[in-house]
Amino acid sequence: MLGMVRSEQGLDSEGQSALSGVRIDRMPIAHADARRTAVEIFSSPGITIRDSKVLMVNQPPEGKEAVIGGHWEQGIEIIYVQAGEIDTLRLADVNTGEEISHQHLSEGTRVTLPPQIAHQLRFRGPATLIVFNEVPFTPEKLVIYPPWAQEVIS
Repeated sequence: MLGMVRSEQGLDSEGQSALSGVRIDRMPIAHADARRTAVEIFSSPGITIRDSKVLMVNQPPEGKEAVIGGHWEQGIEIIYVQAGEIDTLRLADVNTGEEISHQHLSEGTRVTLPPQIAHQLRFRGPATLIVFNEVPFTPEKLVIYPPWAQEVIS
C-alpha cells in the first residue's frame, strides 16, 4: 500500500480492523495501441454499481486545501484518480474510531472503501476523480462522521 500512517488501534468482533478491507491499488494499463489507452477501473460480478460521478476538484486558493468528504457510505465506494493527486486520504473505522491516512495518491490510483469507513480527501491542487457507489447518493443517506463534523470544508 502507498504512504500509510496508522494511529489508534481498533479491532472488530473477529479481531480484524475494518480498515484492513480498504484497498489502494495502482491500476495498470489494460490495453494500449495507436488509437487508445484503456485502464480497467472496475470489474467485479460481486458488486453492483448503482451510482457513478466525475468529481472535478478546483485549484484551492494559495496556501489552502480543498477538503472533501468527512462522511461514510452504506455500501462500497470506489474512487479512481483520473488526474491530479489526493494529497491526503484520511480514513476511519466508524465502529472503533481507528484512523489511518495515506499520502500522495496520484493519477492511476484506485481506492476501494468498504461500508462504514469514513473518508476525507484533501487536495492542494486540481484533480479529477471518477467515483462509483454501490448505494446511490441521496442527501438523506449522507452520514457525517461526527469526529470530523466541525472541520471546515473549503
